[in-house]
Amino acid sequence: MLLLLVGLSTLALTSRFDLLPRIAGGEKADYTPWIAILSYGDVLTKFQCGGSVLTERHILTAAHCVSAAYINGKLSSSYMATVGTNVINGSGQNYSIIANYTHPNYRMEYVKNDLGIVVTNASIIFSPLVERVTLNFNHIADGVNVVIYGWGSAGLSEPLNPELEELEIVTVNSTYCLEETKRIAMKYFGFIPPFIDPDKELCAYKEVGSGTCKGDSGSPLVCAATNEQVGITSWGIPCALGAPDMFTRLSNYKEWILKVVDDMGYLDKLKYTMHECTNNKTVY
Repeated sequence: MLLLLVGLSTLALTSRFDLLPRIAGGEKADYTPWIAILSYGDVLTKFQCGGSVLTERHILTAAHCVSAAYINGKLSSSYMATVGTNVINGSGQNYSIIANYTHPNYRMEYVKNDLGIVVTNASIIFSPLVERVTLNFNHIADGVNVVIYGWGSAGLSEPLNPELEELEIVTVNSTYCLEETKRIAMKYFGFIPPFIDPDKELCAYKEVGSGTCKGDSGSPLVCAATNEQVGITSWGIPCALGAPDMFTRLSNYKEWILKVVDDMGYLDKLKYTMHECTNNKTVY
């Protein structure tokens, strides 16, 4: 999550946001076979972001995660994806990242169109421990229960959690989202956050003390009822202070995702649906 921003800051604006959120108030997740760990480092491997397995060669993540993996204009040769484990530095399958696609309209300064796809050097081996995620391209409504995943801590000064955590939260409408985000940002940090585009972004919230923090940008947001991915962790006000968290809304990017996967001939391997994700939860 861009810690509007505390972690991957490249601009004055992003230095006040959280691009690398962690989960505060979460609990240990059940084993999740389609989650991916992105990391880099020539000497000591460093956890960078989360992601989700799309096909044998494609992993979906946030655009700001991909941008951060560039060193002197080149994608780091140590950039790596790990699947088949929910534990950082666990015994999973490791694959080098050899290429990437960043959405052409991604803008760091506004934190919009924040999605990217990385390509592995070899085909991911599927098993009961490694599976493809199912994407849901339906425009998710307000008041729907969703689940966030991450390896993050309960606060900015806390270490990453080595084991994957999850937290169930609820989607909220853009008016409430913008008002609360502005209020919390001004109250604690004295700045106005970026505008919120409800077509491109999805806001979700539970309560003070629960939400994303530093440590798992790029990780999936899924529909609680179906376990299908509807969003990507993007940015927020650190950490769980009472503002909703922001996620890239997948429904707006169906054609781009399909085209990227189809460029390498893997479109028939992508799992996706258009059915509605809904429940009877309270709408803020």
